[in-house]
Amino acid sequence: MFVGTLILSYPFFVWSAYIYDKKFKNNPKRIKENKNGYGFLANRIKEAEETENVDILILGSSLAYRVIDTRSFDSLGLKAFNLGSSSQTPLQTEFLVDQYLSKLNPKLIIWDISPSLFSISGFESFVDIASNAGFQISMLKQVFEIGEIEGVNTLMLSALDPLIRGGDYHKMKYKTNREIYIKGGFAQNIRTNYERFKPLKEVKLELIPYQKKSFERTLTKLRGFDLVLVMAPIRPEDYEKMIGVESFKEYINLQINTFEGIRFYNFNEPLIPQLESLEYFYDEFHLNQKGVELYNKALIDSVFNFETYYFVIPELFSGNK
Repeated sequence: MFVGTLILSYPFFVWSAYIYDKKFKNNPKRIKENKNGYGFLANRIKEAEETENVDILILGSSLAYRVIDTRSFDSLGLKAFNLGSSSQTPLQTEFLVDQYLSKLNPKLIIWDISPSLFSISGFESFVDIASNAGFQISMLKQVFEIGEIEGVNTLMLSALDPLIRGGDYHKMKYKTNREIYIKGGFAQNIRTNYERFKPLKEVKLELIPYQKKSFERTLTKLRGFDLVLVMAPIRPEDYEKMIGVESFKEYINLQINTFEGIRFYNFNEPLIPQLESLEYFYDEFHLNQKGVELYNKALIDSVFNFETYYFVIPELFSGNK
């Protein structure tokens, strides 16, 4: 009797706590959500549901959706779609692949695999996806893997939302005071100056077993696709503070040997020479638009095997290719 009452009253508790937090602007909030919030994921989800048969699909965290500009492929006559999301770990990439791969049906997949994302739970990214994609039963897998009660609350709110607020998950927002959403999934940052919020401390990379398993399951699901794994360039002094990168690269190379046909490019080794300057970054990890253009030219050069080398011929970036 008590258990039944608890189960029936739990949705009421979740909704009440959410309303209370909103009214009194509690921080930290007990019910986490990011509906129509930072990162423009609501826009991407809506576009993904309306898009078919792209040439290039881009996956990953903000190092994908803020750093790989879909417009960079226009000159090649290729249609690209960026399905990145904030702090997207392999757990969330697997979910998005399950949901949208067959519809988007790409010829080429570029997946940014920052090693730090294998070392976090994935809770932040789960909240982002659950808030903006709407409740789906397959999300329970993420809740169980992450193992945080806050995830249950977020998922319950996502399930209740259509009944109470109408479930307008895909309200389109195209601009914030820092970013502009570009059709196709890219978020162009309008900041030009480097803003270091705090010095980055050494980060010890310890790959979480369920993130590795999810990564390997996703590689299996992507068999038959032309798959390129990349590590986007970050500030060199911050890259050096990630302890365990060599072990991570060994793990990735092991997977490449297991799953034939995968390519892997780490754009931190060697770093594009110009990106040693703060001029091309707006924070420790993210390139400004000038940096994005440099990186994307190098990325295209590598992926499509053009007969030039960005670290040997800097004139490549002059626009006269």
